[in-house]
Amino acid sequence: MAFNETLNLLKPSNPQSARRSGLEKVNALYSLVDLEGPEDVRAAASAMREALLDVAELLDDYHRDSAAAYDWELERCAAARRVFLSTTHAVLHGGA
Repeated sequence: MAFNETLNLLKPSNPQSARRSGLEKVNALYSLVDLEGPEDVRAAASAMREALLDVAELLDDYHRDSAAAYDWELERCAAARRVFLSTTHAVLHGGA
């Protein structure tokens, strides 16, 4: 949920403070996964977090020419989320 909330905040129209607040929440939750999660779940969570951070960095210097890069980064976020969810599902269900 934190990922989805933050992704919704990572839009050029939102103020930087709102985007940073979402990223802080993601970082806090990632810390829990990093401490407690199995290695494959931690790696997937790390990739998802990095994708969000890359979108945020792009938005810090966003201009009209950044639209294509922004769209590409959003796709990368979506792919990272899918990997995280499937990895977590596999761990929770014994590889099923």
